[in-house]
Amino acid sequence: MKKITILLLLIATALLFADFTQYYEFERPEVIEKGDYSVLNYQNSRNFGNEGEPFIPLYSAELLLPQNQVLKAVKLINVEYYDNIENIRLQPAGKQLPLSSKNVKEYVPIENSQIYNSQEYPAEIVRNIDTQFLSGHSVGSFSFC
Repeated sequence: MKKITILLLLIATALLFADFTQYYEFERPEVIEKGDYSVLNYQNSRNFGNEGEPFIPLYSAELLLPQNQVLKAVKLINVEYYDNIENIRLQPAGKQLPLSSKNVKEYVPIENSQIYNSQEYPAEIVRNIDTQFLSGHSVGSFSFC
């Protein structure tokens, strides 16, 4: 009886702390030159950024988790970069303007010099880790750049 109890305890512990791996692979981004700046476009991603910060592509991912489980952390294991995509200056993101605004074409976002002079941006590659529940299913979501 002791052996069965210990075995069940080990199985329950293994299920409780279950990890799984999801692979994402991206094609080479399209680099669009706009004056002194560049914009990176990845397929199935959107570019976001606060005003003055680099306009970076974010990929949003959703994972179906085991029932009643919560996504606690996301860890990037391996990142490989493409050649010849160094020394580009990403366009600063602008603010949202109302459609009725008359001065839309004159607006030029000003870069945040503290961020543009730093070594690495963004500090956190994985953002917005969250778990939602729908009809008894757990859906983990996160975004990364």
